[in-house]
Amino acid sequence: MDKSSAPWFTPAQLVVLQTILSAAYGAGIAWWYWQGGFDGSLVNIDQHPGIPYRLQIDLNDCDWPHLMVLPGIGEVLAKRIIQHREVQGHFHRMGDLAAVKGIGPRVLSRIRPYLKCVSHPDSLETPILQQPSGRPLIPHGPLRPPDDESDKKS
Repeated sequence: MDKSSAPWFTPAQLVVLQTILSAAYGAGIAWWYWQGGFDGSLVNIDQHPGIPYRLQIDLNDCDWPHLMVLPGIGEVLAKRIIQHREVQGHFHRMGDLAAVKGIGPRVLSRIRPYLKCVSHPDSLETPILQQPSGRPLIPHGPLRPPDDESDKKS
């Protein structure tokens, strides 16, 4: 017999190969059945818990396309909010949105869960501190701890 026409495997090797492949196939079927078989419990895509995601848009650091994803806010109203921020300055609290034409109490209550109002350094006002008597103390100048010498002068 010519070497070029010789079979790849001998009959004994074919029997061993067939036995190994049959055992692997049987093990695969057994594993599939043990995992749930026809019940479909092998992959539970529908029962996977969702990943909670909470959309939070910073009013002082967003553009009008970001605002358009909010319920009830279209292009015109989103541009009005940005224009109000550019003219009046940064928003200090959510209630400042009520000054924008087209935002009433109903729209504000609908979009409030999706918004946050982070203060920017250029929008910070002088903090109002409380004296022990309860009256507000408005500092004049930089805040610093009391100096022993300044207490003696007064």
